[in-house]
Formats: sequence, C-alpha cells, structure tokens
Amino acid sequence: MFSSYHLPTLLDTSYLSMVSRIQGHETDDNPNLVEGFVSINDTIPLMPDPQSFDKVLDALKNFIPVNQNNAMFITFWMIAAVSAQIVGSTTNLHHQQKDEVEVAYSIVTNIFAKCPHLDFILWICPANFVLADHIQQMFSMLSVDSAEDAASSIRKLFHNYKVLFLHRSRYLQKLYVRPARVEDNDDLIPIIQKSNPEILQGQSHFFLADLIQQADQSNRYFVGLKDHDVPVGMLATGVDVNMSLITKIFDVDVFQDLVIQSAQAALPPPLLITIVGDIRLLDLDVLSNTLDGDRCHILNFEAMRVDWRKYQSDHGETYAQAIQRGETVPSMLQAFLQHVVGQLNEPDLQAIILWGLPSTEDDAQRLVGMITSESDVILELVNTSEDAEDDEDDEYLQRHLDAVEVLREHYFLEEGTVGNFRTPFAAETPVAEKRAQWRKISFDKETALQLKQENIQRFYGALSVCFDDRVERIERAKQLQQEKPPAANGFAITALCMEDAFLSRSIDLLKLAFEEQPHLAYCLYMLPNDLPPSPATQAFSFVKTRAGVSFDQSLYVLHRSYFYVQEHMTLQRVQASLLKDETLLSFIAPLPASVRSSLTDELQSSVQENDIDLLDNPSQASFAVMMGDNVVGLFTLSRRLLSSDDVGWFRAHYHLDEHVAYTRHRLRNQSIISTWLLDPVFSHWTRLILQHAMRKCQKTVFYFHTPDRSTAPPKEVLEEFVFVRPRRRAQGEHQPFRKRPSVIQQEKHLAEAAAAEADARAAAAAAAAAADPTAVAAVLIAPSSVVPIAIPREDSPLFCLTKSTLAQRKTIVARRMVIVGGSSQSYAFLETFTSPPAFYYPNVYFILGVLPSPLRSTTTTSSTTATATGGGAAEVSSWLEDDFSGCLSPKDVDFPLLNELWAQGYQHRVNVLRGHLTDIDREHRAVVVSDELVLEYDFLLLSSPTVDHSARRIASLAQVHPAKCADAGIFGLGNPAADLLATQWAQRRTANKNDPIVISGGAVRCLAAAEGLVRAGIPASKIICVTQDYDSQLAGLGDQTPLSRLVADTLANTKTGLRAFLWRCEVSEVILSRNGFIQAVDIRALDAAEPTEETKSSPIRRVSGQTPAMAAAIPRMMMQKEPCAGLFLCDADEDMVSCERDVFAAINDCGLVFDGGVIVDLGFRTVDPHIYAACDFAKFSRVYRNELPLRRYNPREVGMHVALQLLYAHFYPNLAKLSPSQVQQSLRGTTPSQFVGVATAGPTPQLPGKRSVSTTPNVRFSLGRATYGFLAGDLFFFRCALPSLADLGAIDVLTDNLAPHIQRFGRPPPQHLTNLKISGLGVVSEVVYVGMEPVEYRNLSQIVGKHEAYLNAAVHAHEKGNVPDWIDFFRDTWATAVYLDSFHHLLQAVRRNLASDKGMISLLGRIFERSERIDEDADLADYRRNIIGPRGEHVPEITLKTIEASALDYLRDNAEFLPHFYMKSRDK
Repeated sequence: MFSSYHLPTLLDTSYLSMVSRIQGHETDDNPNLVEGFVSINDTIPLMPDPQSFDKVLDALKNFIPVNQNNAMFITFWMIAAVSAQIVGSTTNLHHQQKDEVEVAYSIVTNIFAKCPHLDFILWICPANFVLADHIQQMFSMLSVDSAEDAASSIRKLFHNYKVLFLHRSRYLQKLYVRPARVEDNDDLIPIIQKSNPEILQGQSHFFLADLIQQADQSNRYFVGLKDHDVPVGMLATGVDVNMSLITKIFDVDVFQDLVIQSAQAALPPPLLITIVGDIRLLDLDVLSNTLDGDRCHILNFEAMRVDWRKYQSDHGETYAQAIQRGETVPSMLQAFLQHVVGQLNEPDLQAIILWGLPSTEDDAQRLVGMITSESDVILELVNTSEDAEDDEDDEYLQRHLDAVEVLREHYFLEEGTVGNFRTPFAAETPVAEKRAQWRKISFDKETALQLKQENIQRFYGALSVCFDDRVERIERAKQLQQEKPPAANGFAITALCMEDAFLSRSIDLLKLAFEEQPHLAYCLYMLPNDLPPSPATQAFSFVKTRAGVSFDQSLYVLHRSYFYVQEHMTLQRVQASLLKDETLLSFIAPLPASVRSSLTDELQSSVQENDIDLLDNPSQASFAVMMGDNVVGLFTLSRRLLSSDDVGWFRAHYHLDEHVAYTRHRLRNQSIISTWLLDPVFSHWTRLILQHAMRKCQKTVFYFHTPDRSTAPPKEVLEEFVFVRPRRRAQGEHQPFRKRPSVIQQEKHLAEAAAAEADARAAAAAAAAAADPTAVAAVLIAPSSVVPIAIPREDSPLFCLTKSTLAQRKTIVARRMVIVGGSSQSYAFLETFTSPPAFYYPNVYFILGVLPSPLRSTTTTSSTTATATGGGAAEVSSWLEDDFSGCLSPKDVDFPLLNELWAQGYQHRVNVLRGHLTDIDREHRAVVVSDELVLEYDFLLLSSPTVDHSARRIASLAQVHPAKCADAGIFGLGNPAADLLATQWAQRRTANKNDPIVISGGAVRCLAAAEGLVRAGIPASKIICVTQDYDSQLAGLGDQTPLSRLVADTLANTKTGLRAFLWRCEVSEVILSRNGFIQAVDIRALDAAEPTEETKSSPIRRVSGQTPAMAAAIPRMMMQKEPCAGLFLCDADEDMVSCERDVFAAINDCGLVFDGGVIVDLGFRTVDPHIYAACDFAKFSRVYRNELPLRRYNPREVGMHVALQLLYAHFYPNLAKLSPSQVQQSLRGTTPSQFVGVATAGPTPQLPGKRSVSTTPNVRFSLGRATYGFLAGDLFFFRCALPSLADLGAIDVLTDNLAPHIQRFGRPPPQHLTNLKISGLGVVSEVVYVGMEPVEYRNLSQIVGKHEAYLNAAVHAHEKGNVPDWIDFFRDTWATAVYLDSFHHLLQAVRRNLASDKGMISLLGRIFERSERIDEDADLADYRRNIIGPRGEHVPEITLKTIEASALDYLRDNAEFLPHFYMKSRDK
C-alpha cells in the first residue's frame, strides 16, 4: 500500500489474499464491484531487510505474545465504501451502501478462519500515515517508542513507524470451554438440529440431558461458549474405541503409539527336570544328542570337575562365599541355575535337566525343599530286574542313591499340592505348598545294558509329555492374548456440533478434552464419506484406508502435540553439531540402513555449505524441524539439479505453466526438495514448515520430483503439494527436449571424473611399480571415488507448491470412486479426475485385468486371476502386460505411453487393484471383484475394455461361456487380458506341436494378431489367417482401394512366413478332441461375388506356403478342414465386439439397461444415478436419435468429459457457491490441455437430480479416433477418423512416396501410401497410412479435426505440387507447433478474436448469402475457398492482422517449447 504493486505479482508472492465483492455480483468482471482487498505475508514491505520479519517479532515479544508461528503482516489493505446500483428482480432500482468497518470485519474474520494458527495480524505503517476511521476502529496501536521499558534497539527499529495489530479474540474469538451441564440441553438441541440432525432421530427432547448426567471418565461432554455464556458448540468423547476394526481398515501403522500394545506374555522359564535314581541305566552322551533338537540343556553334576559352589555368580563372588555370609544353599543353587540360563542366552530354551543331583546325603538334606518345590518333575530311573544289584564299585552312584532315599523320605512325608509341570516362578500356588510330580521309569537292567538306545527312546517319551504340556500352556496364553482387543492411546469424538461461524474454533473444545485426559495422546474422528468437507477437520490428519479396502467412513487423527506447535516448533539449519546429536540419531534410526547412510551423506554435504548464508542462495541446505530440543523432521532444499535448462525441461515435459507463472518467479526463488522426512503426527503443519523455509531462503516455489519412481512420495507431498500432469509429448524430431540437462551434465561430469581418476590411478600404479611392484594390484583395484548424484528418473511424478497456495490447503473429498477400467477412456478419466489442484481424492479405486509395469510395483492384488473371458490365469509375461490395447490387437493411440504413466504416479495416488468385475450390488453400492473382493462405492464408472464375441456365430459355441472356450483354446481378442491369455496358450500349445494357430476376423486385425504372435516367439509357419475381407477393401483402412491393395500385394509378393492367408473365408465350425481341446476347424469360402476377376476364380487364396498342386486344387474346394492348436477371433464387425461376459452378467443382473451396450444419457449416467459408463460398449439412449455409439468418439475426449461431469456434480464441494471465475481457477490444471476448448464449449454439466430429457444431442466431440499397429509382412498401418465421415463435399488426397524418390534419387525406399480426407469446409476428417516404415502416429492423430489452413495450407500446397509425400510434409519443422499440446490456445484465441472482427463478419455474411442460392455443399465449399484464397490472400487486411497478432502471442507464450519454430513472412 505504501509502494507500487503489480497485482499478479502481489497475489503470487503473498501468503494469502482475500477479496470481498458485492453479494450477488460475484460473476461480474467489473472491478468497481470489489469492495475490499487485503493481502498478508511474512514480509514487511517497508523494511527491505529479509530478516526484518524475525527482528520485528523478537522486538514485539516484549509487548504482545507473538512468534513466528502465530503472526503475519499486512502487505496491502484496501477497503472502500461501495455504492453499487443493482437491478433487482423487479424493474425498481435500489441502492446498497456497505459500511467500511463491516467490509473489513468480514475480510479479517475470513482470514482468521482460513488460518486457525494465526493469532495476530500486524501492520507496520509510516509514522505520518493518517489512519482512516475504519482502521482506527478495528486496529490497536502499540506505542513502542514511548514505552518506558523499550530498549534503544527496539526504538531504533521502529523509528518513524507505527505498529498496528489485530488480535483473533476480537474477530473470531477463542471459545471458553467447560464440561457440559444438564441445563445446557435447551441451548444445545438447536445447534445439533442444524449441525447434525441425524443424532436427534428417534430421541426425546431431553435425551442430551440424560447423557450429560451419565457422563463419567469414559464418556465426556464439553460445551464451547462465546462471551463466556452463549453456547455455540458441543463435543462428546468416549474412550471405547474399536481399534480392531480401525487397524484392519485404516493404515494407522505410521502412528506407532496409537495402539497400546498389550505386553507380550513372557515365555515361562524353562522346565526344571531332575533325573535321579540308577543314572547308569542311560547313556548320557546318546541322551544329549537326542535332546539337542528339543532345546534342552543337561547339567551333569557328576561330571563337574569342581563343586558348583565354586562357580562365580553374576556379582563376582562364588556361591560358597555367598553361603558363608548367610545365604541359604537352595537360594544359591537357584541363582546358579538362573546364571546358567543367562549364559546359554537361548530365549526358547525348553528345559534344564539336572543329572546326578543331589550327589550326597548332605546335599539332599539341604536341597530337598528346593528340588521338590522348584522342579517341575522328578524322574526316577529304577532297575526292575530280578537280580538287580547296585554297583558297589561306583562310588558316586552309591552316594547319589543314598541321597535319593533321603529325598524320597522327605517328599512323601510332606503335604502340599502336587504340581503339573508347573512354571516355577509364575505359578499361583505358594512355593511352600508346591511339590513336583515324582515319576518312576522302570528298566530291566539286563536289557538296559544291551539296548540303551531303546531305553533312550522310552525315556524320551516320558520327557515329551512334559514338553507337550508346556507348549500347550504357551499356545493357550498366546491365544488369549490375541483375543484381547487392542486398546487405543486416545479417545474418539462421538459427536461434534458447532455453529457454522465457529467451526474453525472446534479445536478449542478438543484442547480441553486433551487436558481432561492427559494420559491419552490421540483424538480419533470418523465421518461419513458423503459429508461435505468441514473446517472442523482442518486440524486433523487424514488416514487412508489400507490397500484394497473400501469403507463408508473416513478416519481423521489429531495428536496432542498440535497444541504445542505454536510455542515450541522451530526450523533451524542443520549444523555439524546436530549430526551427532542423540535426538537426530534416534529420529533416523528406524530408517533402513541404506536410506540412513544416504541421508547422513546428504546432511554432511549440506553442512559443508553452511558458510554460505541462506540469502546468498547456497546450492544445498538442510533443515531440521525442532520441537523444543527434539528433531521431528528433516528436509533438504537443493539447487544442484535446478538450472534454467532444468526448469525449461520441466516446463516442456509437465504442465507447470498451469500452476507457476514463471514471469513472476525468478529462478533463484525456486528450489527442489530432495529429501523430506517428518513425524506423521506433525503432518498438519507441513505448510507452516514450508512457509518458514520459503521465508528463510527467499523462495516462492518448491518442487518435489520423486527420486525413485517406484517409491511412494511422502504422505505430506501427496496431500499438500499440487500434482503436475505430464505432457503428452510429440514424437520424433518434434519433441524439443529429450534428456534432462542435469542428467547430461552429470554424465559429462562422471566421464571427466572417471577419466581423471583413471589417469591418476595409472600414474600411482607406475610410481608404485617403481617403488614396490607388489603394491600395483592394490592401487588398481582400489574402489572408485567418483560418486554420482542421485537424480530423479525423468518419468517420475512431479509436485510443486507456490507461496500463494500455502494458505489454501487441499480439500479432502472422501467419496469413493470405483473405476472398472482398462479402456483408453478409463485412463483419460483417471488423468482428469485426479488433477484438480485444490482437492485430494484418497478413495479412488482403479480395477484392471492386467497391470502394466507402472502400476504393478506397489499395487494390491485382489485375485490371482485376471481374465477377459471369466477364467484362466494371467501369469506375469514381461512386456506383454505393458500393451494397453492387447498384445495381439491394433493399438489405440490415446492410451498413455509407459513413461507418461510412470509420471502420473497412479501407483501412489490411487488404489490400483488387479481383477475383473463379476457382480454389482446396486442396493448396497458395492461391486465384487474376481468373485473374491467386495468393494463399496459412492460412484461407479464402467470403463472396461471390449472383447471379440464372434464365437457366437459358430453354432457349437453359441451358448458356451467364454471361459470354457478359453479352456478349449478358443479366444476372442481385443483387450490386454484376453490377448495375454491367448498368447500364453499359443506359446504352450505350439512348443511341441506342428498344428497351427488359426486367426479369423478382419484382415487388418488378423495381420496385427499374426505379427503379435511372431513377436511373442510363435513361428510364422504355425499361423493361418482367415478373413472375410476382399483383398481390395480391408476393414479398418477406410474406403481407399490403393491402401488395401498395397497390403494384399505385400502379402503376395513377400515371404511373410505365414502358413496361409485365406481371403473371403470364414470359420464355420470347430472340432474338439476327447479331452476338450480344439483339434480342427472347418473353413468355408464365402459365396459373395468378387469385385475382380482374379478373386472370382479363387474363392480361397493362399499367399504363402502353397505348392502348385495345392494352388490348382484350392479353387475347387468350397470347404476345407484345417487342424489347429488354437482359434483366435478378431472380427471387424462392431456388433461382434462388446464387453466381457462377466461384465455383461453383472450389468444385466443388477438391472442396468443393456441394449446392444449399456445405455447412458447425455451425462453418461446409466439408469442408476450413481453408475456412469464411458467405454466402447456404451450407447446413448434411443431418445437421442442422432447420437453415434461411443466407440466412434475419441476416447480421451469421452473420458475427460465424464470426469468433468462427476467433478462438477458430485466431487466438487460447494460448487453452487462459487462464481464461474472461481470454478475455472479451481479446475486449473484439471482438463487435459488438448481438450480445454472442447470442455468449455461443450454441454453444461448435469447437476444431481437434473436429468436431461431433451432429444436434441448436445454432446459435441471434435477429435478423431486413431489406431495403429504392426502387420505381418513388415507393414505398419495408421488410421484416424472423425466420428462421422458423412460429408458430400469431402475430397481424398493420396500420396505415394515411390514416384518422387524414383525421379530424384533413383532406387526408392520401401513403399508407403498416405491418404487425407478433407471435408467440404476444409477440415481434415481422416488420415490413413500404410507402409513399410513406422510413422509418428501420435503426431498424425493431431491433424484430424483441424482445418487445413492450420496445417500450412495443406490442400493448396498439394495442388501446387509441393507435397510429394504427406509423411515428409508433416515431419517438417513447421508442424512442431501443431503437435504441441497447447496449440488449442491459438485456435481459441483466433476464434475469439475473429468473432468480433469486422472483416470476418463481412466474409461470413457473403458466404451465408451465397448458401441461400446454392444447393450443393461442394459448390459452397468452392465458393468459400475462392473468396478467402488458398492461403488467405483475399482476407481483409484487418483480419490478417488479427490472426497474426494471435499467432505472435502464441509464439511468445510458448517460446520455451518451440526453440526451432519460425514463421515465414507472407508474400505481398
């Protein structure tokens, strides 16, 4: 306000700008209707010092509680009393006068509501600035200079300035919150009725009072009051949270402490088993080996060289010393055993076996209590032979047996509870009352001495009983623990009702709820998906559902740290001292080792540039997000990969200009975020963090270019940044940028560094050889020191964020959109639907039968089967799955390329599922995927690919399900899943058999399928093609005989290797073997008259693989049987191509109308308003008599149009409240650039409940549908045609490349033919190409639908003989502008400017006048060409200047994308 401003620059570089218009006139462009405009920022216009923001706030802390997180400065303030003359509903005029204070109050209130973290809005004004009355009424003034305690530095800082401020409490005050009372019932009921009336359904008037009266520690109720006495909101919370359901449905794993994990039940101590008795009956070594696998440890007290009392304990003293100072022997033995267990360090140790204890009667006396109470079982080995005698020479055994007698006497005299293999320290029975079970195991000594191995097994059986009992008790404890539901470390919102004006202050109620429950860290809030976005959730973090899960509610999570951010969160540059700080190390500890290492290297690299001030634009800087002294986030800003050439590369490959005005954002003010890590509980503050980073580094644009395209971008990037759509780039030489400049620069740097290192290494090796020849090898094999910089893949997703969008958080729309996709329409729909920059759609589900590689890396597989025919397994088959149109079918030009699909990042932005539709439940709004997964939807789009159904023409297959046909080897081609299954069948069946694969259908489709099989490894000699086409007129190549003849002659004159190609024939029947596989087919020659004498004489013609005898016999054969290993069907008849059988069954069974295709209205809705269809098998209702089937229209246009219909009608919140300019701004970047003109000129989107009943078609599509493909015989074909070719004035212009090359160069290249069909009005309606050379099919598809005048006067150039070959003509450099996806801007500008051009109006008047006297369209077209001139020579000068001005504006706007474009001067 106190200096000059450029409004666009002010809007782009400010944090937030608010405007107020006169209500009811928001759609007018009259600037006089603006009554107020305010802009705030984190800079101070009057203080040019970039650090003035921090200095001023530090100074003002002495007067008001401001900090970097809760304050902003006014950069522009304009409030004016407006007197506008408004026309009302009657003819009377009235005047409306608005008070300036009212206007300013409204704007300021909206700013505080938009920015709930702001508490202060400051204004630094010149000291001599005269305050207007409304400013004096609204603002408070700080008398900084007159303050007695103000330091001299503060007085100096504010010398000659006034400091004004606005505090939130005056405009959108914080609420006073208290626990609810019974008497609040009458005040809260109206608020609930308005906010959430469903709560009151079926309830009495005083039900809320009853609930409040029953409040306890688990269920609490809070009331928010304005002015301390007026209730404006209520919050109800509860701690009964179903975490089992939440963890199953929602991806809450990132909130590691959200679920209170019940302590894992510790494994019981190992069993203590005491072996006593005649221990010589068993071989201890054999026993040890036997028990080794059972995790048992044997303590052989006999074999110990010294007494156990001499071992040292964990405290460093011997157990004998402990006994001497008063410890009892049993307790010391127990300590010794625990020490042994600790030394073994085996968590799953099952048992400790005491062998040979007690060893003496004295030990027995001292240890009897310990052994009998702490042992789980005592196993006594007894010799039961008749002549059993003890070995008196075995001294140890004799002492041990005597000790056992003492032990037995005490055991059977004691009274106590007999144990059942108890766990010693965990049993409930007191130790004094425990007794181990005493079991005897009898052995015959004579047998025992001879068969000790058998005795071992017998003894092992007794031990197994003990082991099994322990395992059973462990499993039972684990099961009980698993059945116990997890507890939540938080409370849930059961009701939140607020007056609309105070929705943004609902956080005040939550603050008290956290204070009342200090032991809980989270608040969970679940809302139905169909509710519009609410300001009440703006402080929460949205939690996505798990992959493959659909739920009718959305989960929002709030952490209690939210309330500490304003005071404690800071952003600081990473210093060397921080790299060793424990808080940083613990923050990055959970990362994988490789990621942690690369992050550490990056931070160290940034620290090396810390001597460069941030305002001096270092090439790299890393920042730490701090909460007090704790690190909660790390990110790095880098300019190393952002040169001016890189920005140009970005603009050429992505639609960045739709989001960033580069004339107002200098290169030094842009940076790339190369690394981003943030604790998920602070995700809500991402934009505040980035705001501080922009201020500290003087940046206005941040980019995030995913380093690894298969790695998901951070959650904060997906939810806060704007996704930038990749461009559909031209092909061949018309693509201005090929490789990212940083990649070229790094390759050059690495090559130079490697060469220098090689030279240095050679010199070092030579020096080492002279000094020590043995050291040469060490020098040569030393690791390289050349480390490449991590550069993102060129086809990775790109995100951006400008300063002007920091305050405009994305709106989360949680409605569920399920797309049964796979068609080119579905990809176009997805591209448009997910592109609105102001919205985030987390619940978009994309179902595909076959996943291309860009969607395969992180997808959820709903089923292992992915079929087009309802059965069969689609195994992963390398590149075959990346063919969107099907590996055996002609290709659709409008499918995205793989690199474009990678750049879309769908695998991270939408839920991709593998499967096929099998059922639709309209009542519950759910679909069944692959008979396994149930997926609920709010809106459903049917957009699956089509498949050939010509098997119905074969009598024996008419009623057979396609799945059974596929099992027999009969496939209908046409989509990726069907083609993949057919290819895999052919690979298996032809591997060891000579029977061929028969392909039947249209000639072009047959040849495309044959070529696909050959590329998949099937020998051409095992392929037979059967077609009903004439060799002079091939379906799919238009009506041009020369092009069809070229294909037929190429097949006849070249060695394609095919076993046979049969013209004018069909497969009439199939023969199956006993095991159900196809064995042979009957091929019948058609009786229709042939158009040429040659074809009449040969009803069945073979073009290869035939002998003279066969050729003589064939003409007499009207029917022949051919053995085959598979039958592939690809009919050219549109009636034989429809949806998959399972999709048809799902559509038909659920009650949708299917009349040769699923029926839709002009809004592409079926009879169910929640189900849309955009696919080749959809048809407009018969009430729209003049509409063509959707398969005729350009699929990208159709997909874009349906996406816009859904966005406008159902997924664009508060659409009715927005002006057209606001809608256009919010949808900026949504509509694919190629179709913006069509979208704005097309039909008005249908809003919910307003179904069109007009029979007049209003769906207008203007682009052609294009297909291309490789054909057998090394041929390539391309065809693009408008939906309707009915034009009486159309002309065909055919070029053949042979003649000019023969005349100029001698030997010609491989022949190709190109035909352009041009309507009487000069619009190119069809392009067909056939030749041996592949062409730029995407470029050629851009020609159709454009006037030939935009194509360098193509007709005139051809008539003058300047176009010997259309392909060379359209490969010329002038065509670069036509192929650019922004060319429609020129077309729109020319149409808009010529609409009011006097010269053009005069020309149109003459044409209209002539049309009244001419009946023939061709004559009128000639007249139009004559009065305009072939190259516009007769157009008035004023009209030419208008066109030239539009063209020059287009060239200036796209100079970055057209570096080699030139404009030829017009001949005078």
